[in-house]
Parts: sequence; C-alpha cells; structure tokens
Amino acid sequence: MKPTFFAVLILMSSVKAFACLNEYNVNARGQVYERYEGLPIFYRTFDLAHSQKIVDQIDLTDPDDIDFKDFSDVGVHLARLGKYKEALDIFIWLNDKHKDEYRIVSNLGTLYELNGQIDSAYKYIEKGLKLNPDSHMGSEWVHLSILEAKKNIEKDGDWLLKNQVLNLNLTDTVGLYTKAHDKIMLTIWQIGHQLEERVPFTPDSDLLLANVLLELGELLEIHVSIENAYVAYKMAAHYDKENKLGAKEKIDNLMPLFEKYGFKKSVFEEHFPPKGAYLQEQKDARQHEEFGQKPEDEPIGTLYYFVAAACIVVLFGLVLFILKKRGN
Repeated sequence: MKPTFFAVLILMSSVKAFACLNEYNVNARGQVYERYEGLPIFYRTFDLAHSQKIVDQIDLTDPDDIDFKDFSDVGVHLARLGKYKEALDIFIWLNDKHKDEYRIVSNLGTLYELNGQIDSAYKYIEKGLKLNPDSHMGSEWVHLSILEAKKNIEKDGDWLLKNQVLNLNLTDTVGLYTKAHDKIMLTIWQIGHQLEERVPFTPDSDLLLANVLLELGELLEIHVSIENAYVAYKMAAHYDKENKLGAKEKIDNLMPLFEKYGFKKSVFEEHFPPKGAYLQEQKDARQHEEFGQKPEDEPIGTLYYFVAAACIVVLFGLVLFILKKRGN
C-alpha cells in the first residue's frame, strides 16, 4: 500500500505544480505579485504574404456577390498591406449595408484613423463601443483616448509634451489583491492589448505612442512589475528618439532596482522583437477577422496544458513501472 500511496502523492504534486505556474513580478516597493502574466509580444509588422494571399483569393469584381464577412476580411488585409484608401472604401460600402454590425463599424473607424480622418474615426469607434461595450475586454476606451489626443494635437502641436494621452491618475499606491489593484491590473491589460494591435501600424518614430507607453510603464513600475516597466520605457524611447518625453531618464532611474532583482535586459527584445518576427499562429488563415480580434478557439495557456498532460502521462508510466518492478 505504501508504494501506491506515495505514487499517487507524487502524481498529485505534479498536477499542482503545473496548475500553479506563475511569473515572478516585483514592483518598485519590493512587493511580489503573482497574478500578472506580463506584457504581450509587440510585433511590428504583419505577415504580408499571408495578407496578400487572402486578398488574392477573393474576386472583388462584384461586392454584392461576396459574403460580407469575407469582404470585411479583405478590407482588414488590405489595411495590413498598407492600402488604407482601398480598405476604407470597402468598409464604407459595407457600413451602408450593415450599419449595426459591430466589426464593420469598428473597422470603419480604424480605417478612418489610418486615413487621417480623426473626427470620423472617433464617431465610428464610439459607435462600435456602444454596440459592443465588452469588445477587447472593454479596452476601446483606450482607442477613444488616443483619438481625442490626436484632435488636441491638431489644435496644439506641443500638446503631447504637456499632457498624458490617457491621463489615468492611477499612480497612488494601493494594496495588492484589493479591488482597487484589480482595477489597475485590468487597465494595464487593456492598454497592452490596444498597443499590441496598434504597434504594427505605427512608424518607428511616434511621440503619441511613446506618451502612452510612458504612462503604462509608470503603472507597471509602481503597481506590479519593474521588469515589464523596463520594456514599456524602452519601447517609449524607441518611438521618442529625441527623448522629448524623458523616457531615457525613466530607464536610468529604474536600473538600480532592475539590476537589484537580477532582471535581464534581453526581456526587451523578447517583448519587442525585430521586424519580421511572428508567432506561427499569425501565419495561419483566420476567419472573419477584425482589427485586434483573436481567434476564439485559441485558449490562453494551451501549450502549458499539453506539456502538463504529457509530463503527467510519463510520470504515471514511471510510477507503474516502479510498482511492477517492486512487485516482482
């Protein structure tokens, strides 16, 4: 009985070990927070060959003969190919026929922004938010804030030097694992998600994006992760090459803590890889795509579950082998 008991105990322990994997996060106050999975990977370009393939598969001669979802996909991929005017024309046409279809409305707003028509962009992103407030985990408020900032920049070219785009005022310290901290963590996730979708459309110098990244970095530094704050500040410096917003000073001030906890500078390239780097999943065809919409059948952490299952099977086989040998 004892070998069997210990075998089951080992097996149960292995399951728990895989179920409780956490990254190590420490904020500027030295507090460890285990629930944060880290910033996403910010890919700077799209898989253009894949987008061209999608566009080439559809005969655009008569839009009325095309399923509107497929036509919307074509518009998305034309935008990724940099053909913003053509993509805008598609979504204007689609919106005339499907005025309350969330993805079409939202994509129309994005295309207006990419074509420099900020007022129209704001109108349709705001409408999309009303149609589907929970889209992208409720993060479209970030998009609206960015559009509002662009309006302000049109009136005052130095607006970004004097203001924060998001203006969150969430830099006061709060207790970990409280409702206030949970709200901040959701805000951090929402900003990261919106930037993940925005980065591939953004040129290498963009003061607005740098402004948002600095605010994100401050939230990360104070509330959850020095390591991820470093990534955000470094990205801000990349987009603000003249250091107008002071990203380099932010990095310098962070380095003593960054080095104290033994973090590696390579984390920056892990989250902000060179142009042309992609996840394999990004090269697979997607159905009914939308800007920022991930396939619903790609659960987070699927790889971990497969690895855990495989290890458990191997461990279980090993336990049976040991029991059998002892029985002989």
